[in-house]
Amino acid sequence: MILPVVVPLLTFVFNKSTPRLAGLPFFYWVQFAFVILGVGCTTIVHLATRDARTGSHAAPKED
Repeated sequence: MILPVVVPLLTFVFNKSTPRLAGLPFFYWVQFAFVILGVGCTTIVHLATRDARTGSHAAPKED
């Protein structure tokens, strides 16, 4: 989870206007890419850390 949090804070790395994508300067469209990266990392962490017995689709176990 460090990647989608720390990289967007390093604005000096991507503070430029070229290359443009669909008319948007690099700074703006890379921000949208960071949103997608954050969602992807969050999904991976969620799937990797959920408990198999108590997953969101598992029925309660009776003793």
